[in-house]
Amino acid sequence: MYTLVCENDTPVLLEMPHSGSTGIGYENHRATDGLPKVLAQLVRFDSEAVRRTIGAGCDAAVPQMTGYKQLCNDGLASGIRMELARVFMDCNRARNAVSGLAVQGAPLDRDVHGVIWSQTMLLPTDIRIDRQRLEEQVRREREPMLREPLTEADFEELLRLTYDAYHAGIREQHARIRAHHGICVHLALHSLPPFQVTMVDGGYVPGMPARRGRTEPGGETLPDVILIHDDFRAAQPRYVNAIRDVFTRAGLLVEDGTGPFLGDRGVTAEYGDPNRGIHVIGIEHVTHDGIEPERHLGGTAVDADKASAFRDAYREAVQVLRKL
Repeated sequence: MYTLVCENDTPVLLEMPHSGSTGIGYENHRATDGLPKVLAQLVRFDSEAVRRTIGAGCDAAVPQMTGYKQLCNDGLASGIRMELARVFMDCNRARNAVSGLAVQGAPLDRDVHGVIWSQTMLLPTDIRIDRQRLEEQVRREREPMLREPLTEADFEELLRLTYDAYHAGIREQHARIRAHHGICVHLALHSLPPFQVTMVDGGYVPGMPARRGRTEPGGETLPDVILIHDDFRAAQPRYVNAIRDVFTRAGLLVEDGTGPFLGDRGVTAEYGDPNRGIHVIGIEHVTHDGIEPERHLGGTAVDADKASAFRDAYREAVQVLRKL
């Protein structure tokens, strides 16, 4: 119901876990349209902080930046995407990454932004302040996303409809592509707003805007693209470097992921297995220059001209990977 799949005869699989729009109100659509009933009843849509967090969690620019639909329609890549907004089901998290604020019986102070987000994000704040003061501010200003936690039975049904179906789709695509080509090069496509970020109690806390540049301690600068591969455990260097070379020739500043972008959790670590021919690489594209101009405020607007300027680079990367 929420997992959309495109099958083509190609060794490349494009995955978009965080670009779903179901559950995000836009134009004449209500935010509750298409949501599982249990969520539609429990999400605190009357809260500005909740509505802002729902939008901020969406990698809205990814479909336009990557040309995902056209790459699939042209038969250059297969695709899988989650249509449900990320805050309601984050398929790049472990299935058991759950907070008791979201599901009855789970630990209270863990995985605030786990498989289902249980608390709101703050507006950009100064994350360089004393850690204790920052934690106090976060706990004071965060709001619960739900009116009350889901029962374990309701949560399991939600997982069945969304998370389990999505991951079954990934495994089926891997098996099908490997049967045809012997390998599968799986690209997980993301966008990252150009802001510093830290974690408090398992939840994201955005800092001040980050400038374009080599990543520095404190996150005051960020590159254009971060390649996530768990220090090449999830993909052989030749596939990672092929993407790096294409993006670098296109004038983009590219770095390998470290810290929270290492790739030792989520889809990259779960499925990356070069010995079995499955190479998983996350592409975290930092949306400098106003590509997602209102994301830090919860907006999902995309500057189409700026976003589409990167499509040629993604297309070339896919075409290069098909030939390796």
